[in-house]
This record gives sequence, C-alpha cells and structure tokens, in this order.
Amino acid sequence: MEIITIAQVKLIMGERFNAEPLKEIYKGAFEDFIVKHHKALKKAGAKIPSSLYAVGKKYTKSSVLDGILAPFTTKKTFELFRKEGHEGFIKALDVLIFEGVLQYKTFEKLSGLLTLEEKQMRVYGSYQYVKTTKPAYKLFATLPPGSYHYRIRSIDDLHYAMPGEIRMLIQSYYPRPENTKIKTYKTPVDAPYIYNTGEKDILQEWSRIKIYRKQGEIKYSSKGKPNKATLNKMQRKLKLAAFYPKETEKENHLLRTRLLAGIVHAFYSNDNKGVHFEIKKFYDSLGSNDYEDFYCIFDHLKGSSYIDFYWYEEGKSHISSLKRMLSQLPNEEWTDTESIWRASEYEFLPFEIIDPHHAQERLYHPVDMGRYTQKKYVNGNIYPEVVEKTTLFAYLYILGALGILNLAMDIPSEKDKHGFPAPYSGLKAIQLTPLGMFVLGRVKSYTPKTNENAGKINLSDHALSISFIGDDTGDFETRLTPFAEKITDKLYQVTYSSFLHDCKNLKDAETKVTLFKQIISSKLPKNWDDFFKSLKTKSKPLGNETSITVFSLSNTKDKELIRLLATDPKLKTLIHKAEGFHILVARNNLSAFKKRMKEFGYLV
Repeated sequence: MEIITIAQVKLIMGERFNAEPLKEIYKGAFEDFIVKHHKALKKAGAKIPSSLYAVGKKYTKSSVLDGILAPFTTKKTFELFRKEGHEGFIKALDVLIFEGVLQYKTFEKLSGLLTLEEKQMRVYGSYQYVKTTKPAYKLFATLPPGSYHYRIRSIDDLHYAMPGEIRMLIQSYYPRPENTKIKTYKTPVDAPYIYNTGEKDILQEWSRIKIYRKQGEIKYSSKGKPNKATLNKMQRKLKLAAFYPKETEKENHLLRTRLLAGIVHAFYSNDNKGVHFEIKKFYDSLGSNDYEDFYCIFDHLKGSSYIDFYWYEEGKSHISSLKRMLSQLPNEEWTDTESIWRASEYEFLPFEIIDPHHAQERLYHPVDMGRYTQKKYVNGNIYPEVVEKTTLFAYLYILGALGILNLAMDIPSEKDKHGFPAPYSGLKAIQLTPLGMFVLGRVKSYTPKTNENAGKINLSDHALSISFIGDDTGDFETRLTPFAEKITDKLYQVTYSSFLHDCKNLKDAETKVTLFKQIISSKLPKNWDDFFKSLKTKSKPLGNETSITVFSLSNTKDKELIRLLATDPKLKTLIHKAEGFHILVARNNLSAFKKRMKEFGYLV
C-alpha cells in the first residue's frame, strides 16, 4: 500500500487550497479541539504551532494546515479526535473514507448531516442569500463529475468526496472493508462467454500476425492506432479467434483483433526461441522507457491522437500497478475483476496512463443533442473510472488475447454510468494459464501445447518446394505467400525472386530467413540450408562506385556471376557497358537491372 507523510499531505493541500478557505475549514471543524487537546496531541507526536492556542491567536496558512492535519498524525491522535472532535466532521469521514464522489443529497442521507447554510454573498453586483457548504464540511466539497467550469452553477451540482491525500493518510486507521479484498472462485463466474483457448490460439496465430504486419497489411495512424477498416479483413484472412465470436456488433467481435494489431505494432521481435519466449519478452518489456504504449486502448474516445501517454517514476507507473496486482493472483482459481479494481483503489495502485489534466482537456465522447453535437470531456471525478479502470481492464483483455489469462466475460455495456463508451466493461473474472505462470515467472519452463489435428508442412529435400499434408490447410496460404509462389492449394515453390521480392538489403533477407525458419519450426533439409547460404554470398556482389550507375564486382573470381552478366539476354539490354570488372547501368534501367539480378538471387 502507498505510504504518504504528513509533510507531503501539507504540501499537496497547500497547493490546492488558498489561505482563507483553509482558515474557514479549521475554525469550523478543528479549532475547539486543538485548543482543548493541544498538549495531548503534542505528546502523541502531532505538530501544533503555539499561535493556534496561545492568547491572541494569529492564524497563517501554514499554521492552520498544521492544525487540520494534527488529528491525523498517528492512530492515537486520530482515536482522540474520534472521541472528542467535531461530531459532524467525523461522521463525514466515516461515510466518505471508502466512497467515491457523492452528490450532496446522497451524502446527507447516508451521514444524517445537514451540510448547507444560507449566507449573504455578493452575486452579480448585489448581495443575496445563497446556500453554501458549512465551513466544517468545506474540506470535502468538490466539483461535480463532468462539470465544465471551476464553479458550481447550481446547488444540485454540489458533490462531496474525501481528498485522496487525506484518505491515504488515515485509511489504515479503519478496518479494511470486505468489498476491497480480492475475491477468488474455484470455478468461473456465471458469464455467457468464457475465453479459455487463448494459450492455444496465440501459439498458432502469432507468426502469421507478424508476417501480416510485415507485409504492410495493417494500417496505422501516425500514433500507432490500428485503422478500423483493416481489422475485419485481418481477422478473416488470418482466421483469428474472437473474444465474442457470436456477436454481430463489430466493436465486440473485433476487440481481440484490434488489441493484437496494437500489440504487434508496439512490440516486434525476431527472437526464434519460440512464441512463448516472445510473449514473455513482451510482458517483461512493459514499463520500460523505450516501450511504445497502446494507443488502441482508448480507441473508443475522441482526441486520443492528440494525447501523450506518460510514465511515472519507476515503481509508480500503471504497468507497475498492473504487475503488482497480477502478483496477487492465485495459480489456478478464478479472480473477480471488479474486486481487483476495488482492491487497487484501496491500495492506491495508480493506473493513470494519461495525465488527468491532459485527459480532461483532450479526451471526449461526442453526445448528440439533436441540433448539435456536444463534446463530453473526461473531467474531474469521473477520471478514475473512465481512464484508470479502463486502463486496468484493457490490459487484462490484452493479456487474455496473448494467452496469459483466461477470461470470463459478459457482453460489454454500450455506455458506463457517466455516459462514456465502455468496450472493456464485460470482463467479469480472470484466471492464469500455464503460459501465464511461465510469463510471470512462477514456473521456470514451459512446453507449448500442440494442435493434434493440425496439418503438417513438408519441405522437399530435392527441390525448393513446400507441400501440405492434411485436410485442413488452415493458414497455409497466409504463412507462405511472403516467401513462395502458389502452384496449388497444397503446393508452393520458392525461388530467389519469390523470396527476395520485398527485400532491399542483406539485413532484410536475413530477417526473412529467420522468420521463415520460425514458421517452419523444423530442421531444414540440406538443399534449403544451401539456398539460404547462397542468399548471403550473393548479396551485394557489385560495389557502387558512384551514387547511381557504376558498379564493380566485389568478387572478381565469381565465374557464375561473370557468365550471367555476359550471357543473359535481358541483362545485356540493361547494361550500358561492361569491362575491367566494372558495369555501367543507365539511370532509367537501374530498377529493372536490380529486379533481374534479384531473380538469380543477387541483391544489388
């Protein structure tokens, strides 16, 4: 649990409140108590300036802050305050300590307090009697959820909430409520959708998702947000599993695909140890300074392209909170997600992926008002649920998409209680998978599950052909299209041209060889090893003497290359002149020359 000191609270409150409101709060709820019990409070460790109780009391901003915080210094001072302090203020503490934001009428009903008084105030140039909060409760008065201005337009807009820093200071003085403890179950909760195939799905899907991304088939915004128009094709072509396979509503049906598109954009690895090692590497990289975050998380809100996600200091980021929360999950039981959220709030685990002030200036949801559209911003006290809770649940969906968690789900609500879209609200419970236990480091080794019904890819040992053995070809075409030419549904042929068609240099070719070996995931016959070795030796056979058209042979003893340049009829039409191991190619023939050389395995 987060620990905060009196000095830190004083600094925060000093920045939040001006001197006069603080003096009102002090006189309304603390003055009598401090004057009467200052000796006992000092003895128990509280800091109380003598100016608060001496003859001719003189209040400053600093001194009244010390007086307000004195009862909260230790559990002993707090117990004295509960016994001898302002009865109404203590009732307010008891009601608000584990609550969010309450409309003033709701607060009065729960506490039995009358918190308003009529006061003569100058309004628009004349004095009027208006209703306002009594000084004893002004510490709790706050802006209404979703208000657009830093003033309350009507008394019905008045809300009360416990200042977070005060709650952090005193909540350990109260017994922990049952509803803030994480709840677990032996069996999944009653939910219409149980997604427990993620572990098997991702092991089969990840390689083809990477290929699809490398082919440029997934379109992104400049910030990395997947283009919605490409997601339906991605799911269909790659045969990706869905969280909600029976749902016709596109947002729900494509949710897993959208998250996977975000993941493969933010994290890409050529590690050929296996998919499970890549997923562990991805999880370990979360929270690193060079990690690009998921703009796809807030895809349901407008303005996300104009915000910058940020990291807190180490140990206080939303990723640190996520990993700390996951460390509390049992190995086999299901865990209720709503209780995870309540526990994270109780333990002050921050999920502030976006700066609160930045969010309320940028993030919004358009509301149709009939003749016009109004922008509803993420303002004030709705931030925890609209941003923080969304962040937590979105990451749990992401870990479900990667097979780290099993998910028990309801259909997401169209809108939350604040009127914002709620694409992640369907999550009810989670369970660690065997892959998840490996990723979280609870077990040291992991053996990937294999699909017994899957067909088999066969590499010929006398030709560069690939055949498929079995009835269900599945993603055979998707996996091989980047490398080979299709002959039949179950037969593909690899040539220099088909393999190098999208390679610009040796590094591209080496990356592609690594990816091919990972997809095949079996020992290559000798003729395939020889083919891949030849790609490396044939790369850059010509040295570029000038910026455009003059090349020299890197290896003057390469008889095969010399013979090719001298005898190939198409190359003869493209080469302007060849002598002394130098070749001249006209500028307008350069592209065709490189393409023809690539057909024979030479990268120029």
